[in-house]
Amino acid sequence: MSPRNTLARAGTVGLLLFAIAGAAAWDWLKPHQSVMAVMAAQLAMAAPAAPTQKATPQTHTVLIKNFEFQPATLTVKAGNTVLWKNEDIVPHTATANGKRFDSKSIESKASWKYVASKPGTYPYICAFHPTMKAKLIVQ
Repeated sequence: MSPRNTLARAGTVGLLLFAIAGAAAWDWLKPHQSVMAVMAAQLAMAAPAAPTQKATPQTHTVLIKNFEFQPATLTVKAGNTVLWKNEDIVPHTATANGKRFDSKSIESKASWKYVASKPGTYPYICAFHPTMKAKLIVQ
């Protein structure tokens, strides 16, 4: 007999006895409590583990406005998307040192997306306006 069936029977028998005989049934159940506890523990260990859920990737926005990247430092998790939105009237780029990522030209009122896949710290600039500097940190 499986532990699940044994536990179910022991519980059912205990409830029936308690309902019929009242307190006298409780005296009968006391010596069997440790057996029932062991079976319950075995049953809990045999239960399948709950599936783990992955974090849903998020999208983070960097505004390009007034010849600045806002925010100047952005921290994201690997797998997240970063969206650069150009709100200036001239084109800009988001170009990382070593070209880890490079948006090419982002025209006025346009945007560019990048999925941050590798953890690290990535300083970047606008190739057209090198005084525009920012940093993307991927965890």
